[in-house]
This record gives sequence, C-alpha cells and structure tokens, in this order.
Amino acid sequence: MRAEKPAVDFARDVQPILAQHCYACHGPDAATRKADLRLDQRESALDQIAPGHSDASELYRRLVASDPDVRMPPPNEQHQPSLEEIATLKRWIEAGAQWQELWSLQPIARPDVPVVKDRDWPSHAIDFFTLAKMEANAAGPSQPASRYAWLRRVTFDLTGLPPTPAEIETFVSDTSPQAEQKVIDRLLASPAYGENFARHWLDLARYADTHGYNVDSHRDMWRYREWVIESLNENMPFDQFTIEQLAGDLLPNPTVDQLTATGFHRNLPVNDENGAFAEEYRHAYVVDRVNTTGTVWLGMTLGCAQCHDHKYDPISQRDFYQLAAFFDNIDEKGLDGQYGNAGPVIKSPTRKQQRQFTKLEAMLGELRQSYADYLTADDPLMARWETKAKEEGRAEVVSEEKLIAKLDFDTTSPLPDGIAPIGFDSFATGKHGQALLAGGNARINLLRNAKGPISVAAWLYPTVTRPQVLYALNDDNRNNLELVQAEDKFTLILKKVDGTNIAWEAACDQWETNVWQHLAFALEPTSPENARVWVNGKRLKWQSTTPAPLDEENEGENTLGEWTLVVRGLLDDIRIDSRIWSDAETRILAEDDPIAALLSKSSEQRTEEQSLRLKKFYLRETNEDFVRLEAAMEDLRRKIELLQREFPETMVMREREEPRVTHMRVGGQWDQHGDVVQPGLPEQLFEGMPDGSGDRLQLAQWLVAPGNPLTARVVVNRTWQHYFGTGLVKTINDFGTRGELPTHPGLLDYLASELIDSGWDIKHLHRLIVSSSTYRQSSSVGRTRYETDPQNRLLARGPRLRLTGEAIRDQALAAGGLLVRQIGGVSVKPYQPEGLWEELSKGSEFTAQRFVQDQGDRLYRRSLYTYWKRSSPPPNMTAFDAPNREICVAQRSRTNTPMQALVLLNDVTFVEAAKVLACDVGKKHGNQIERAIAEAFLRILSRPIDTDELEMLAALYRQELRRFADDRQAANEWLSEGETVVDSTPELAAMTVLCHTILNLDEAVMTP
Repeated sequence: MRAEKPAVDFARDVQPILAQHCYACHGPDAATRKADLRLDQRESALDQIAPGHSDASELYRRLVASDPDVRMPPPNEQHQPSLEEIATLKRWIEAGAQWQELWSLQPIARPDVPVVKDRDWPSHAIDFFTLAKMEANAAGPSQPASRYAWLRRVTFDLTGLPPTPAEIETFVSDTSPQAEQKVIDRLLASPAYGENFARHWLDLARYADTHGYNVDSHRDMWRYREWVIESLNENMPFDQFTIEQLAGDLLPNPTVDQLTATGFHRNLPVNDENGAFAEEYRHAYVVDRVNTTGTVWLGMTLGCAQCHDHKYDPISQRDFYQLAAFFDNIDEKGLDGQYGNAGPVIKSPTRKQQRQFTKLEAMLGELRQSYADYLTADDPLMARWETKAKEEGRAEVVSEEKLIAKLDFDTTSPLPDGIAPIGFDSFATGKHGQALLAGGNARINLLRNAKGPISVAAWLYPTVTRPQVLYALNDDNRNNLELVQAEDKFTLILKKVDGTNIAWEAACDQWETNVWQHLAFALEPTSPENARVWVNGKRLKWQSTTPAPLDEENEGENTLGEWTLVVRGLLDDIRIDSRIWSDAETRILAEDDPIAALLSKSSEQRTEEQSLRLKKFYLRETNEDFVRLEAAMEDLRRKIELLQREFPETMVMREREEPRVTHMRVGGQWDQHGDVVQPGLPEQLFEGMPDGSGDRLQLAQWLVAPGNPLTARVVVNRTWQHYFGTGLVKTINDFGTRGELPTHPGLLDYLASELIDSGWDIKHLHRLIVSSSTYRQSSSVGRTRYETDPQNRLLARGPRLRLTGEAIRDQALAAGGLLVRQIGGVSVKPYQPEGLWEELSKGSEFTAQRFVQDQGDRLYRRSLYTYWKRSSPPPNMTAFDAPNREICVAQRSRTNTPMQALVLLNDVTFVEAAKVLACDVGKKHGNQIERAIAEAFLRILSRPIDTDELEMLAALYRQELRRFADDRQAANEWLSEGETVVDSTPELAAMTVLCHTILNLDEAVMTP
C-alpha cells in the first residue's frame, strides 16, 4: 500500500523549482526576461496556469512538451527539471495552485503558541514551538543536561569563558528553583558578556587593525571595538545600536561615542597602492557597504544586483545603486591610509578619558572665574605702580630656574657646562648685536640626561628652504628622534629600533627666508607626541594625519647623543631650559619688551588687549595669590593638553559638504556610468518609508522600523545560530527565494515579535533562549536518534558545538589563572610563530610589517583584543576557522582538521597555560597528586573527574614523572616554554604534561 504524499506547499516545494529552472528567463531580471513573462509574480504566473487543471495550463504543457521548440526550459539548457519536480508542479496545479509571496517579506505577526501533547516539558513559549515540531515528526525531547554541562554550556555561550570552580560550587549547591536564573542574571551582567558578543559583531563589521590590500599597514580602530563592547554590556537597544553605527554623525549634536560608532562602515579594507585608480577603490568601498548592510540587517544577497537585476529576488540594479547613493557621499578618498588612518578621523577619548577631561575642564572653569574677577576688579594702587614702573623700566622675564644655557654671541664669557657647541667660529650682525653664522655644520651638543624635558628658543634668519634638523636624539637603545623643519612644515619623527616609524607634522602660517623669525620648541624625549613648536610666539598644531619619514639624506647622524639647531643662516639669542615652557613664556621670548611701550601710553591710548596685558603684569608683580592662580591654571591647561594628546584616533563616517552625483554602473563596472540615481529604499521589501532627507539616517531608521519584516527576523536567526550552530533559517545570509525556509517559522516570528515588543532588548532575547527547556536538553543521544536527525533541525537535543579559536585560547588562559580581565584598550600581540608578517612585508617604511611580540600582561589578554592583520591573521585562531576580516562574515565554518590538533599541542599559549596551572595545583595540593589532578580537570572541563579518568591520568603522571626524573634537561626545556618562569622539577614537568593533555581532550574544545 503506497503512503499518501503530503500536500504540496508552494514555498517549500514549488517556488524552489521555479527559482532553479525558470527565473533565469522569467524572473526579476528585466535584462534577461523573455516573453514578458514573470513566474516570480502571482498575476503573471497564473496567466499561464488553470488552477485545478494541469492539462489546460500552459506552464505544465510546456514542461512536458515533446517538441523542442515548445518545451521549456529549452532542451539545450544544462539544468532540466526532474520527473519528480514536474510531478510536484502538476500536483500543485491540480490542488488549486495556491500562491504564496516570499515568506520573509510578509509582515511579522505574533503567532499563537501551538498546542502540544506533553504540556509538562515546556518552560515557556519557545518550547511549545519546538515540541510541536518534534511531535509532528514522531520525536520527543532529550533528557535535561547535567547541571555541570548546562553551566559550562551557558557560561561559554554568554561570556565565551568557562565557569570558575567557585561558580560551579555555588550553582551545584544551590537547589532553589531560581538557581538557573541567578546564573543567567550574573552572566548577562558580566563585562565578559559584551566581549563575547562583540567578537561576533566584529566578524560582521570586518574589524581589523590593518588596512588590507597590498601593503596592509596599520590603522587605529580599537575605539570602535571598545564602543561595541560598552554598548552591548549596557544593553543598548538594537535599533539605537543600528542607527548610531550607520548614521551616528547625522544625529543632532552627536556625541564622541556616536561618532565613534560610525566606524562600522569604515572598518572595511582601504587601499593605498601606487598606480591604482582612486575612484575604482572608492566605488569598491561603497559597494562593500551596500553588501554588508544587506547581510547584517536584511539577510538578502544585495550583491547579486550590482551588475544586473537580481535573478531570484525582487531587487533591481536600480535598487542597488539607490542604496549605494546613501554611502556615496562619505568624505573619503579612494587611496589613503599609507601612513596611518584614512580620513575622515576624529579624536575619540575613552570613557575614562572623557571623565578626566570633564573634571579638569570643570576645575579650570572655576579658576577662570577667579582669574576674570582679578582682571575686572578696580585696583586704586595700579596707577601709582604704573608711575613707578615707568621710572624703573620694568620688563617681563622668563624664569631661569631650569636654565641650561643662554647664548647671545655678544660677549666672550665662558660657555655653560651643559652644552658643547661645534662650529661656532663665524659671526655676523644679528637680531640684537652679533649672531652666529651657521652653514649647516654648526650645532649644540647637549651634555645632559636625555630623558628629561627640554625647551629651545632662538632668533633665526634662514637663508635656505631645504630641510634642517632642529633637534636630534639617538638614545642608548638606538631609537632615533628628530625634529626637522622644511619651509613651513615641522616634522617630528620617532624611529624605533624595531623598525617602526611614527611621525607628527605641524605647519606655520608663513615661513620666509632672509627674514628674522623667532623659533621655539619644547619636548620630552620619553613622550614625543606631547611636543610643542612655536613660530613668532604662536603655537603650531600637530596634524592628526602623519607624513612619510624623510629621505635618508635629510636624516640626522646615527651616533649616540643629543644635539640641536643644525641650521643654515644666522642664529641669535639662543636659550635652552630643562623644562617645558608655557605659551606665555614663549611669547615673551619672541617679542621685544612690550611692557615699556605700554607704560609709555596713557590708559586711554591702550587697546583692551593692551590694558589686560599690563594688568596681568601688575598683578604678577604685586599679588602672590594671582601668581599662584596663574600657575595652577597653567598646570591644569598642561594636564588637559597632555590628556588630549593621549586621545586615540579613530576612523569615522562624515558627509561631504557638496554631495556626489551617484550613477548606476553598467555591468557593475566602476567606470561605466549609467543613469543618475538618488538615495532610495527598496520599498518592495518594506513600504514603511520614514521621514528623512535621503541620507544614511533615513536608511538606518527604515532598517529598524517596527514594520520592517526582515531585520528582526535576521537578528533573531543569527542569535539562534549562536546557540544551536544553525539558524532557524539555515541560509543565514539569504532570506530570499534561493535560501532555505525556516524550520520553525512560528518560533522565528514569535522571537522577532518579542524582540520588537521588548524595545529591541537583545539581553531579553538571550535570556529567553538560554532559560528554555529546548536549550537545557542533553546533547548526548543514541545512534538511532542521531541518525534520524543528524543536523538537529528538529531541536530534539541540546547543542554540542566546537568552541571558537578565541574561546579555546581564553579557556586555557583562564584555567591557568593567566587571563587578564582588563576591558577595552589597544590591540595586543601575543605569541605567534616567527616570520609570518615578515614574509609578506613591503618594507620598513610601512607600518605593521614586522611582528614584535608583546610582554607581560599583554600576552594574556582575551583573544578579542589580539592584533588582527588581514593578510596574516592570528594563526592559532585561523586554524579554528576565524576569518581574515576582509569581508562581512555572518557564519564561521566549524571544521575538524589535523592543524587544530597541532595548534593545541604546540602553541606556546597552551603549553604555558598548562605549566602555570600545574604549578598552581601543585603548590595548593603538594604531594596529594590525585587532588591536584582533580582540580586541574575541574578548572578545564568544568565537571568533577570520574574514577576511571582519575586512574588513567594518575598513571600518565607517574609515567611522565619517571621520564623527567631520568632526563632533567627535557624537563628544563619543557618548562621553559612561555614568558612565565618557574622552578624546574620533574614533578612540575609531569603535572604540566597532564594539564596539557586535558587541554587537548575533545571535551575541552566543545560545549557539552
């Protein structure tokens, strides 16, 4: 007796056949459409169908026609429908040809919770949906996972870290009904939660620490990563999370954090290759942003419409370029970033720096008020002081407390001890009396501790425009620091012994030859980024973008030492102090005494600025409280300046003042312009057009509008994938006609509705999933049940997934007690094999070409913070399928390869973690080897050790102890791995092998 076939479902059975065999000629793409027939649209398709009558349906007659001129698809087409597929279409027509529009574009409606037979099993709504599916397929749920397994699973899933022994003990001993909710609450409140889910988001955002492409030089984007972590930990609603990343700069009065968030679409690779077409790559950046937006928020393959109308989904090429127009107006260059970040950029202080800045500004504001009170108050004694000062010829002076040398070349006095001039043998008429005639071979060697601050000033009469060295230092570590001037440009270059070059540049308004000009600079060699340069008393501002280092012929000498003023022209009135001058002091040095001139004028003849200057001079001479107030203000200004210099830079989005004209591209070619298009939204996906002016803010608001059918479904599906390895829609990037249908459509829409109704509360979504009975199931089932549903699409068992490369490394560090829990900050460079970067290096003139391993705590930060070079990502993570971050990645592969075993066995991180763990349990338990083994086992695998496991590991320990006792050199070499130094003993070496063995177990790299 033949089993009755299930009813034909259009979305599940019919549409995939039409998409596979018919849409190429009769689908959305107008350029290839034939006979003006669209089988992707109901009205057009049903013109060829007689519902209930296949023989009267042109569609069916064409499928079965024997005449090759009539048959469709034509016989010469490579892909022909099978007999089974033709039979399916016939059954659909005979059943009435019920049509359904694309499921993912239907409005989200909260479904009713299904009725199930076993009403005791579900914990909440999620479980009713999953159980209904199981029961419909004659299946049932698995047993609950053990408390140890559930705790390990949920801790890794929410934080990316294993539970600690204390956390395990607390949970296992808590028999209250709220025990699991307490764990979930604690994990969601942990800072590690934001770090864990930031890693997933950074894959989508294609975050990296280098630009990619040919040179792959360094960029600074870690503040964006920090913003993501902070936003996730603060549970920023996902709609706000979206808007700030896509259009934070377009919000009213955007904050630094909102501007930093726009780095999402600046994370993409940026090219700086000489000879490339700038517009070609700028267009590539725009295309990448469209494709990434489609993946992250719409789950649609928008890239298929770059060259022509989409072959399968309702997205035209015009739609693609209307979306591209939203990103076409970003103020960026096609080729940029060779020596740092690619503009536009901002200074993005961290939260801590923002608090410090606000506090200092408030303190300075209070002092400014007191300062203003002094200057505006009437002082009857000032007139008498003016008369006396005029008679005595008072002058402004700069303190000589830290004076190293003053040279005016007008006397033959002995030279100060702190300097050793070279080439001081020619003189001429100077600014004030006599001046040194410098021909580029004269200089002043400084005989001092070069680690301290220094300020240098001189009157300079330049005679050439070629570069000249104002200051140079070659320290004992062979690092070189130079301040070089070429015309109106001043460049400070730090060349480190590791080959890294860092440069800062400033420019003055005007620099003329054959004219006396006052030049001053101040710096601390240990923090050159805080240097100051003044020209004619006016401080210059260092540019945020940095220039290339000078050619070798313009560099200073390579001999050790510190020297200054290697110039060409006349030098006069040189002054050198071992402190940092203020702006006011430099202005005094740059001027002939102005006080005498002011005193010679009546109060009516003075300008307001002149009167204020004279009032300040008077108060400095007569009021010690005012002097202290000025000193306090200068100290605060100095602290604020130093703090601002430390503000990290990050790449952001910013609109051009003059909008670009966006063209469609014929065939997708960047230089083949088609029709002009305006920013526009594909309303066939969702018609809810928000108010806006056609900018990125309007796009972002459209993406998270409550009626948008895609975004909430896509976010929920990606979240479900995180926990179960596969989304409710398996094709995570494709919610179109070629993507898979959801296995649990009701559950998908229920969770999407819940997300929207909760105010886009992502932590609420996580809480729902991990507190469900579906999630709580054991992953261990019998062979028969496994073979019935090997991919667990029925969700009739718990997830058992291999950990990511980041989680595997972090687990080892956490188990060993090495993990540094610091949140945020710059990227770090832990252990990796030698020479990987160097094989790809394009030369020392570029950054990020030579790998220099970090030391100390920076070796043990969470893997999230590891420096990500696109052309050579961290090898111990790429072995476990981490992407190179060149493109948006919504789903990592999960492979099982011999390379992964080699990483676990040989990577220094895992050996060192085993060593430190062995040392720790050895000190704690001494000769009680079985207790030491049991604790190591618990710290790595999050469960108590079984008796047979303990016996095997104890036997391994005894075996290794004998080996190392006979070969102490082998023990020494084994325990020398990593930066952590321990006392070498056979016992520690044997315990390290045992801990390393546990780290290599299958159970150690899996969620249970």
